[in-house]
Amino acid sequence: MNYLIIFIALYSFILGQSIQILVDKNVIEKGESITLTIESKNSEKFPNIDISVLDRDFEILSGPSQQTNIQWLNGKMESTKTLTWNILPIKVGNVFIPSINGRIDDKKFTSKPILIKIKNKSSLKSDNIFILAEINKDEVYAGEQITLSYFLYKNVNASVEPFQMPEFTGFWVEDIFTPRRLNYKNKIINGVKYQIANLGQKALFPMTSDNVIIPSLKLKITMEVNNKKKGRDPFFDPFFDSFFKETKTKFIFSEEKKIKVNELPKPLPKDFTGGIGLFTLNHKVDSDSFKLNEGFLYKIHVKGTGNFGLFSLPKITFPDEIEIFPPVSKFEKDSFQNEISGIQTWEYILIPRKSGIINIPSIELSYFNTDTEKWMTLSTNSLKLKISGENKYDEEKLATYNSQSIDEVKDIRYINADIGKPKFVKRNFSRLMLSIYSLAFILIMGPYISEKFLNYKLTNSQIRKSKSALKFGMKILNEKNQNPYELGLKAIHSYLIRKFALDEKLLDSYELKNILKNNISDSLLERTVNVLRYYEAYKYGGSNVKFLDDDIRGEIESIMKNIDKQIK
Repeated sequence: MNYLIIFIALYSFILGQSIQILVDKNVIEKGESITLTIESKNSEKFPNIDISVLDRDFEILSGPSQQTNIQWLNGKMESTKTLTWNILPIKVGNVFIPSINGRIDDKKFTSKPILIKIKNKSSLKSDNIFILAEINKDEVYAGEQITLSYFLYKNVNASVEPFQMPEFTGFWVEDIFTPRRLNYKNKIINGVKYQIANLGQKALFPMTSDNVIIPSLKLKITMEVNNKKKGRDPFFDPFFDSFFKETKTKFIFSEEKKIKVNELPKPLPKDFTGGIGLFTLNHKVDSDSFKLNEGFLYKIHVKGTGNFGLFSLPKITFPDEIEIFPPVSKFEKDSFQNEISGIQTWEYILIPRKSGIINIPSIELSYFNTDTEKWMTLSTNSLKLKISGENKYDEEKLATYNSQSIDEVKDIRYINADIGKPKFVKRNFSRLMLSIYSLAFILIMGPYISEKFLNYKLTNSQIRKSKSALKFGMKILNEKNQNPYELGLKAIHSYLIRKFALDEKLLDSYELKNILKNNISDSLLERTVNVLRYYEAYKYGGSNVKFLDDDIRGEIESIMKNIDKQIK
């Protein structure tokens, strides 16, 4: 009888299974989010679904969140398992939440599409909070700078959650201004007073000649709205208005900006390296006098406004008499401009290897002038440098040197031929040679023997310290009239240094973890590392750092004893 009751209950439970897919609203304004809910009744598990079908027309803001609700009705148990997502339409107009396929308790299901209507307001400035994207030009040449600024306008109480700039696909991006916090200024537009904040400024350089789009910036805001349920009681005191405010969360977007990108005029100059803007060029050396084999600095400066970082210098052919080291490049930005302006410097170290007059050639740099829309070529004058000093290895002296070297080699060969003849082997000479050999043996073998002896002493000393490490640490730990935190940390610090012969300056939790892993248990390693990390924090943070366990002495004593047991 009992089995029959259980069977009937299970059968009715299975028959009572159902699934619903619903949204909280299907007519919204642009920027409002939707709550998508999937409810399954009397199922053992939560529905297993593929939510990726939403990626085309919706952005998933959060979810899924899970909730289970159980209740008894007329003696029957009913359970409801709920999955919830918060989603944001990315288009305006009629958009469908498509059919969603899934499984519930090994059974397949397919939902019906749900129509969502997204309304777009006719004018951004008719709203009480909005974003404006401002650009200095909407038609440029490839590589020319566009200055983009985002501004937030509001005339209601609203807070902005942290946000990120969009991805600027097709652009090289340089930061001009990023606010640490939003600062508002008042401005009146069409008789309406707004608070305006600069959300950030970017310098954008289109990398191709294809037309590109500056994407929309998205902000999540929480704003106050009037509670319409309050009514119009003539006796209601306006003082209590603030108690009848409610907040509303929504998303606001800036408008996308279309940019027309033109190709650079052809033909391109042969020495063009990518410079677009308005520049000047000069070069100089850092000294008035130059000596042979002594280095000096040679600097090239490009000053102006444009796409710094996207072009390089043309190849410079230095004379063979100069040794050249690779240049160091740096850019000094003018932070008071809305365009990328400043000075780009290349610094070379040059070493003259021949005295006399050396000529550093002139430099030519071609760029496209965005003001005149024409190709321009910059050039410098050549630099003549007088190098003082004597050339030690000119051809005449080299020939003399080679001649002398040959004679010296002959003399050496002659001397070598006489060595070992019987007439040089005398008694006094043999004693001298024996003394020299003995001294050489001592000089050669002495350091080796000394090192072995010292290493032996050092090794024995380290072994003794390691064996006495626990005793030394416990002695410190049991001192009285001391701060228990400082005492405990001093004890384990001294114990570890002695136990593993560590350098006190190099001891840290990372190094200790590498030393102890695979030598002690994972749990003991974690306890030890945590205590040492606390030591590091306490060392710099002092009394502001609090240990998790009040009995720090007991914890440290336990750690030291367990390490000694596990490491024999």
